[in-house]
Amino acid sequence: MFDERAKAIESLTNYEILKNEDLTDASSRGMLLRHKKSGAHVALVMNDDNNKTFSIGFRTPVEDSTGVPHIIEHSVLCGSDKYPVKDPFQELVKGSLNTFLNAMTYGDRTIYPVASCNDKDFKNLMGVYMDAVFHPLIYSRPEIFRQEGIRFDIGENGELLYNGVVYNEMKGAMSSPERVLYEKSLEGLFPDTTYGFNSGGEPEVIRTLTYEKFLAFHKRYYHPSNSYIALYGDFDAKERLEWMDENYLSQYDAIDPDSEIKKQDPARSNRDIESVYPLGDKEDDKNKAYFAINFIVGDETTAVENAASGIILDTLIGKNGAPVWQAVMESGICEDFSCWMDTDLRQPIVSMEARNADPARREEFVEIIKNTLAKEIEKGLNKKTIMALINRREFEYLEADSASTPRGIVYLLDMYGKWIYNEDRVFETFKGTEVFAKLRSMIEDGSFERIAKEKFLDTDRWAYVTLLPKKGLGEERDAELVKQLKEKKASMSAEELDKIGEDAKKLEKYRETPDTKEALATIPVLLREDMTKTVLPVSNKERRIGNVPVWQHDYSGNGIVYARLFFDITGIKEDEIVPVSLLARLLSHVATEKFGYSELDDEINLVSGGINFGIEEFENIDDVDDYRAYFRVKTKAKEDRLSDVAGLIGEMLMNSLFDDKKHIYDMLNMLRSGLEYSLEAAGHVTGRLRSAATIRQRRYFDLKATGIELYKYVDSLLNDFDNRFPSFCAQLKELCGQIVARGNLIVSVTAPDEAYSAFEKGFEKLIGSLPAEGRFGKTGKMEEFTLPSGNEAFYTAGQVTYTALVGECRDKYAQTGYAKVLTTILNNELLYPEIRIKGGAYGAFGMFYAIDDVISMATYRDSKVKESVDVFKKIAGFVNGFDADEDQMTKFIIGTMSNEDSPLNARQRGERSFDHMMRRVSPERLQRMRDELLSTTAEDIRKFAPVLEKAIESGTLTSVGNESIMCENAALFDRITPLLREEKK
Repeated sequence: MFDERAKAIESLTNYEILKNEDLTDASSRGMLLRHKKSGAHVALVMNDDNNKTFSIGFRTPVEDSTGVPHIIEHSVLCGSDKYPVKDPFQELVKGSLNTFLNAMTYGDRTIYPVASCNDKDFKNLMGVYMDAVFHPLIYSRPEIFRQEGIRFDIGENGELLYNGVVYNEMKGAMSSPERVLYEKSLEGLFPDTTYGFNSGGEPEVIRTLTYEKFLAFHKRYYHPSNSYIALYGDFDAKERLEWMDENYLSQYDAIDPDSEIKKQDPARSNRDIESVYPLGDKEDDKNKAYFAINFIVGDETTAVENAASGIILDTLIGKNGAPVWQAVMESGICEDFSCWMDTDLRQPIVSMEARNADPARREEFVEIIKNTLAKEIEKGLNKKTIMALINRREFEYLEADSASTPRGIVYLLDMYGKWIYNEDRVFETFKGTEVFAKLRSMIEDGSFERIAKEKFLDTDRWAYVTLLPKKGLGEERDAELVKQLKEKKASMSAEELDKIGEDAKKLEKYRETPDTKEALATIPVLLREDMTKTVLPVSNKERRIGNVPVWQHDYSGNGIVYARLFFDITGIKEDEIVPVSLLARLLSHVATEKFGYSELDDEINLVSGGINFGIEEFENIDDVDDYRAYFRVKTKAKEDRLSDVAGLIGEMLMNSLFDDKKHIYDMLNMLRSGLEYSLEAAGHVTGRLRSAATIRQRRYFDLKATGIELYKYVDSLLNDFDNRFPSFCAQLKELCGQIVARGNLIVSVTAPDEAYSAFEKGFEKLIGSLPAEGRFGKTGKMEEFTLPSGNEAFYTAGQVTYTALVGECRDKYAQTGYAKVLTTILNNELLYPEIRIKGGAYGAFGMFYAIDDVISMATYRDSKVKESVDVFKKIAGFVNGFDADEDQMTKFIIGTMSNEDSPLNARQRGERSFDHMMRRVSPERLQRMRDELLSTTAEDIRKFAPVLEKAIESGTLTSVGNESIMCENAALFDRITPLLREEKK
């Protein structure tokens, strides 16, 4: 395949071809090359995927935790020789049809990937990124380092302060005990290599980084000899290679970059680390320790060994009812126990982690794990479970569903985790069929037990981490920092203090000075003519199985059928919302009359790509107070297994057992632990949902089903579980019986016509076996709930904040294509520069397309509240005075279109079609919005000013984060309450 492209490359004299092979699993041709003059490493994966992907990466090992590779990742995207604007990245966001645009820092590498379906755009993106990494303006503009990395600021009272985008980002990241546990685990395993340091940066160590060391790091590692350049998709390979050679690579001579990722000496990797994490003064600190048992699984592992190790880990620990998981949870040591394996390192590792654990039982925790592992490996692993897990992984591999991330991005990022250590493994990512065949051949010969014993038991490469809560730790650290800064200021000369002030003025001037038209003109942009004018069509064919409506979406999933069953629960009572949400979360984890919960997990993996349950609502786009709620079953399977999958769904819906008190207690404990993490770590989501719930009935439903209200219910239930379990168990059974019926069922299936008959045949028995009627019907209306009110702050022990403002916006002008362009403009022209660049927050973003008559805006890992809210309140004035010429408007429109036209796979297209139908969004309406979007003018944007002013003025504010910051901003809130459970009196 692709022989002509390969032959064209063979004619190039500036590259040496190291590999040239068919990658049949991905219908691709893979070629590995080395640029002769510069020593650059280049990998090509050529196929027919129109979503073309480019990435350039560098090995970037570190020797400290200053976060220098992370700061450089941010900084090189702040202008280059050829593109001398302050933020080419943001200019590309505005004016590119990219389907992916980002950069990321790992423990041993930094990668800059982009993707686009438009050939011209793809070339533009490559050009900007190549110039950014090789010719950044960081050497001539020290303001970039101070903005993105670390600097001194002078506060309102003349005090010294630290500030910087990455500094504030990592203050937020390292507020999470999960992140601290992860970093301490790597520190224990790798005390002598790059992984033992925090490449993202420890806030207290970031403060020590100098501009000179920052530049020296870039000079050392950002050379073509240390570069790994990858391209994927349907591109002109010869032309792209010639372009790279002529414009960049030929300008360099090869060097030895001395960037090898070193192995850890096993004699030094056995460590026992104890550390602390901050807990609020009022939070309950009982049994809030974290434990981690970590070990290196090998030095030179193969794809088969890595896959086998992962399957062993899931067999013993990760799957529902796994023996080690069972032993730990039955001991009562912790509320949540999980494991993970990272094969994306020079030496792969395994970590087994306990959350909310009894600190006095760490040694018992270790013994339970080691003894259970030994017993289970000696007994022999469950062969059916191994086969089921192999099937599930192979299903996911062949499906290659990368969700919203372009498939090429997923492939290339996975490639780097092998390529930078051993170029012979560069295309290993695309050879899964061989791996799965080998794994199946190993089931009966004892290979899994041998690998388990060798890598999980017969190793002394362990590292133990104990993380203990400490009340007031955040305040202690803050006080210590204030003291250090006071001492630092006192030790400075007048000249040094003057320089800080001068540097601050230079940075302010740098930020305030707009890019010249000449500089902006260097950023390549597309034209409106380059964009698709016709909206993506929908496919909804109405069919029936008996009296049940079935909507078929005629898209091919390469032999995989995607099905969703929606049971209408409109009319549900308020006090039933959380129990139904918990029913959906528990159904995949409890036993049935036919299967134990562990056996059920194996059956699901043997015949499908998964079965899960949830709740969804669909509002009428023309009347958002008119919405319906559904209990949803979701699955995917190959055509020949549809009957088996349907049988399992029926067993789970009609024969699930809710009488295993201890198991359900463990499941709910794990849920509570997970919510405690997610509500704080995604504080912007928490805040937006709570604010929206004060305005919109459907959002209040969401708050009960997924947000803070769900957490409060679960916490309350667990605190009185013995007394409440019988009634809770009875309620789950009753609700399940009331929900599951043919009379309130609607089905969505994504399959081409030739596969639909297999679905119909496979599911007709299930549908026919359902009770004819349940409690819920198709004509009921949702109950009118009493909504929460007022501005509220939820405090935590974290160092940063997340602030959300949501306002009601019932003006239909906010549901036009113009509103989508407005969102692009406000995010890039106001929120990003004011809150991220000037304010130092890691992120700020809004949604001004009022899909359900609300608009929202939020900050992410922010150190301020009032200042950010003040920016929100500037929005209407900014819009009222907005002006832009044709070129600028074209950029904004193109940037908006990059989100509109992201490629969708069959599953996504089917879900999109069904969603539009349920919300009464007609194809004509979609096309009208596309036309509006493409024709947007500055005048169209200015018309939003009065709409936004009203919405923001009456909006609801919710903040999540640092208690001290919340108290300092108490005037903004009606209430300040704890986010998580407090200590019992």
